[in-house]
Amino acid sequence: MINTTKPLTRWPNDEIAALLGDAVEKRDLTTAVVKDLIRQGRLRFVVADVGHPLQAIPLGDCYDFWKRDVADHLCDKPEGCSLGGFRGAYFYVASEWDDGSAVPLVLLIKYH
Repeated sequence: MINTTKPLTRWPNDEIAALLGDAVEKRDLTTAVVKDLIRQGRLRFVVADVGHPLQAIPLGDCYDFWKRDVADHLCDKPEGCSLGGFRGAYFYVASEWDDGSAVPLVLLIKYH
């Protein structure tokens, strides 16, 4: 079960993994792969932002959240991204996690 009440205090992934419960990180994702997952059907977004609890986007809102926020802010290569290159001075890095659900879980780490 995802803990959406305890604020994330720092990276690295060990704290994120603890907040995601039994989920296991599978792979980093590019924009093209996330688009492919969306085309295949539903997926779940969870946003990790230091100082805030994990934000699980409701399943029915994931596509709108993608179109409204993520599509223009997803960074494929974090080492090559700068905040100034994105509107609003923030970007996400995506990874897929397996929590045993049939619906893919995409973790979005927010940098700002």
